[in-house]
Amino acid sequence: MIIKPRQKSLKLLKLETLLRRLPQNHPKREKVEEQYRITKAGVRGESSIDYYLNFIPNQMVYILHHLRLSNDNVKFQMDTLLLSPYFFLIIEVKYLSGEVTYDPDIHQLIQIYNGQKRIYSDPTQQVKRQAYQLRKWLISRKLLPQTTSFPIESVVVFANDHAEFRILPSQLIDTKLIYQNFFRSSILPDMINNFFTLHTAPVFSPKQLKKLGKQLTRNHIDDEPNILEQFQIQESEILRGVICPKCNTRPMLRKQGTWKCHNICCAYEAKFEHITALSDYKLLLRDTINNKQMQIFIDLPNSSGCKYLLKSMNLVCEGTTRKRIYHLPSIERLK
Repeated sequence: MIIKPRQKSLKLLKLETLLRRLPQNHPKREKVEEQYRITKAGVRGESSIDYYLNFIPNQMVYILHHLRLSNDNVKFQMDTLLLSPYFFLIIEVKYLSGEVTYDPDIHQLIQIYNGQKRIYSDPTQQVKRQAYQLRKWLISRKLLPQTTSFPIESVVVFANDHAEFRILPSQLIDTKLIYQNFFRSSILPDMINNFFTLHTAPVFSPKQLKKLGKQLTRNHIDDEPNILEQFQIQESEILRGVICPKCNTRPMLRKQGTWKCHNICCAYEAKFEHITALSDYKLLLRDTINNKQMQIFIDLPNSSGCKYLLKSMNLVCEGTTRKRIYHLPSIERLK
């Protein structure tokens, strides 16, 4: 049973928005595009294991996706967490293209793609740290006895079936143990069944597990990166105006209560495209907006027109007249 389903990555949404609002010739555009490709591949990889999770009997586990918690101001995020009466399992997903080699002795993951070599830190060590932090989090809230040896397992799944993936022989670690910790996604159901065979003493009842899953979900912390700060892009460098969703022409013009694309080959019209623009504003800039900021961002110099649009959206606001600030709701509600 899925307690916390997958949601679209906020980081991916911000990167998509930034690319839409960044000039084609901007010096940082290539870096943003590269980060977008990496993030999108990661999201695709995480979703790809859902097929294999379907082989687990639903009555035996509760599943939480994209769970991010805090331990003494140390944030840690798990791609997927499985809760069972016998053990917990953290699944870290890696989706890389090209030739991918894992060297367990020097704790490196090496990727060669399009003639370029990239080196990543050891994902098996990363997921072990997540298991440590999860145990600490549970114990600090008395959800797991400090003296218990209740197993919290962790594995890394390589999710790109079209990439070459190999593990180098180790001089330091038992080969069998390595392959139990890092493997292709098609092996995941067998590995989970192995954990059920290994751990047979139930510690949690299904009712306790469901309650724990809901408590974990309530404590989830969204990851909201400041995407402009990450790439050192100034607010003034962001493209203004309402963007036509059909042809990307900017800015759309507002005439007689309707947004109209001035590209004669498109001529798209819509009444509420300013809401999409405000969604972009929230993702890239801030959670609040005033009349003047809206005039500048949607490229509508008419103060009374902006005031009408803001009031028509029934936004929570504070202040009076020219000092009034409107609070932009969540992206889902905004759209």
